[in-house]
This record gives sequence, structure tokens and C-alpha cells, in this order.
Amino acid sequence: MQPPPNVKYNPFNQPKPPTGEFDWDVMGQSFEIIKAYPWIFIGFTFICGIGVTVISQLTNIPINMIMMNGGSSSDVNWGPILIGFGIAMIFSFILQMAAYGLILGGTMQMGVRFIQTRFIELTDGFSVIRKLLKLTGGLLLPYLCTLPFGILYLIIIGPQIFRLIITPNPSPESFIPILTSAIGVGVLNLVVSLVVYTLFSFIVPAMVVHEIGPVEAARRSFIVAKKNFGSILLMNIAFGFILLISALCCYLPLLFTVPWYANAILLQYVNLANIDLTGQSNPSTIYSPYPREQDSTSEMPQPPPPVAPETSHDLRADNPPPTPEEPRPPENPPNPEAPPAPEP
Repeated sequence: MQPPPNVKYNPFNQPKPPTGEFDWDVMGQSFEIIKAYPWIFIGFTFICGIGVTVISQLTNIPINMIMMNGGSSSDVNWGPILIGFGIAMIFSFILQMAAYGLILGGTMQMGVRFIQTRFIELTDGFSVIRKLLKLTGGLLLPYLCTLPFGILYLIIIGPQIFRLIITPNPSPESFIPILTSAIGVGVLNLVVSLVVYTLFSFIVPAMVVHEIGPVEAARRSFIVAKKNFGSILLMNIAFGFILLISALCCYLPLLFTVPWYANAILLQYVNLANIDLTGQSNPSTIYSPYPREQDSTSEMPQPPPPVAPETSHDLRADNPPPTPEEPRPPENPPNPEAPPAPEP
């Protein structure tokens, strides 16, 4: 184990105490956490990204075989083919959610370790494997909530598209009802998805910080997010654009932006839920056993002076101060009536 790097002291080196209110500054704090150990966060995200790619390719093999076998014969029973295709797609989706849960949970776990000890290792990210089933279930919960609206979309749009396909030489006017229905149901589905994913933004952070299951994590996320719905929605939209631009740039910036987003969500949950990850009585003051390089313009915080322990008993009552001794009378006091002694 190597000591943490000598990082110049700045306000971000010490996390701000939780306030219970939404704070945009968590984006800057998360950036500083990633900047302290960039190669560990990037390396962990890269390894998990390779795993996601491999899983996607492996799960696409049965899907491609089903499609090839279905199109190689004119007399095809489409029932079993469609069922197999659906099962393969669901299985592929669940595996990809598990890999995504490992990326988010692992980077958040490294963020928690950094806040507590100022030191992280690559193995800290993989320590959430024991929670992988819970993380996968937590990521699937928002999809299950929006699933009825997706089914409604297929029920409304599916038959119209099917009639359009079997109609020879369809007129341009026949596309208008389909487009109108698609836009209307699509907007409704978009609004519902934004509401659901905003309220469930903190499912993964809750499971990383606490030893709880997906349902309890969803309940805590709902309680925390509903009080700051608008601000959390704007932050998710902002990070959504950042992640989209990163994906358009050959996916390489995602190695940095995904941990940045994950730790920002973690810090926001900790701040809104008033959770002290440091274990200190004053979360704004953390002391590290490792020396840091200090700027000439900044001062390192000093620990508070020791306080004498309070006692419920006055020790002076048990040990009273000594009293001055009274003068003792002489052994043979002089007698004033006695005659004087004769002189020799």
C-alpha cells in the first residue's frame, strides 16, 4: 500500500458538512475527488467498460443466430423465434444493467473511501461485487415503473405500423395518424421517465452508503428527492448533456465523466440526507496521518485544544487544604505569685 499523493491543501480537500439543502458545489467537490486519483478512477471505469463490451457481444450471439435462422427459410414459425429473441434481449439488458451498477457503485464506493481516509485503491471499487444483485435490482426499478407506459406505446403505435406495412403503396396521408400518436405517447413517456428517474436518482448511493436493499433504497431516494425535485432534475439534465457529448467523442471522455457524475450524485445524496461519512463530530475537519504539501497562502487546520474531563464529584471535598497548627502552651508556665529566685 502506498501513501496518498502530496496534494496541495485547498478547501475541497476537506468535504463540506451536510446542510440538508441542495448544493451545486458538489460538482466541484466530485471533480476534486477524481482529480486526486485520476488513473485509479479511469482504470476502474476502463476495466468495467471492457466487461460491458464483452457482455454485449456475447449476448448478441444468440440474438444474431435467431435472426439468421429466421430469415434463412421462407416457411418460418415466427412464434418461437420472437419468444427467443425477446428472452435474449431481456437477458442482455439485465447483464448490461449489472455491469453499469458495478461502474456506478464501484466509483461511489471509492468516493466514500476517499472521504473517510483520503486514500483509495483499485480494489475498493470491486468491493461492491457483493452488492451486485442489489445494485442491479435498484437500477431495474425505474425501468419497471416506466414499463407500463412503454407497453401502452406499443399497443397504440404497433397496430398502426403493422397496418401500414401490410398496406400496398400507402398514401402520405396514412402516416399522419401514426406520427400524431407517436409524438403524443412519446411526450407522455418522456415526462413520466423524467419524473421517475429524478425521484429515484439516489437508489445506488443509498445502497452504497447503507446496507439496504433496492426497495428501501428507492423509498429513501424518493423521500430525499421529492423535496428538491427541480434542482435534481436540472442537475441530471446537465450531466446528461455532459455524458452525451462524452459518448459522441469516441466514448473516451466517459472514463472521466462517469466517475465524476457518480460521485456528484453520491455527495448530493449525503448532503441532502445529512449523512456524515467521516465519522467525526465535526465533519468539516479531518486529519490525515500523511503530510500534505501546503501553499504559502493557505493554512492547515489545527486540531482543537484538549479539554479537561468533567467530573461529577468535587475532589476538593475529599482532600481539604491543611489548617495551620495552633501554638502549644509551654510545659512549665511561669507563676506570677511565686517569689523570685535568690541570686547567687
